[in-house]
Amino acid sequence: MEVLKTAIFVSVPVFALTVILYGNPWVNQLYQKSMKIGTVKTWKSQGKFLIINYFFILIEILLFAWIFSIITIHPATDWLLGGIYFGVFLCLIRIIPRFFDTFAMVYYPNRLLIAELINGCIISLLMGIGISYFIF
Repeated sequence: MEVLKTAIFVSVPVFALTVILYGNPWVNQLYQKSMKIGTVKTWKSQGKFLIINYFFILIEILLFAWIFSIITIHPATDWLLGGIYFGVFLCLIRIIPRFFDTFAMVYYPNRLLIAELINGCIISLLMGIGISYFIF
């Protein structure tokens, strides 16, 4: 039950941060350009996209919270440092491989790829800290 509660509580600020980071004018402009040339999928309904995106975030955090609840964090580590460590771990397993795969396999504008890398790492840190706060 703790894992489910954690996933629900953490998914809301993570979703909000995702909307802010990816909805800002600079990143949004990069996406709009990519949609015009066909390298990024275009969604007909922004609302449907956001709802699906939220549930993917919720499922992802639910899985990560479960993993966090069964791994051992060094006893001398407080919740914040443990969360930062877990956030870096999430960045290493979520964002870095996706970055290299996208760079190598897909035509994706470099600026958009860098924005994805930076935003993904920031979001991973928030996930790690939020999960650690509720479970630690």
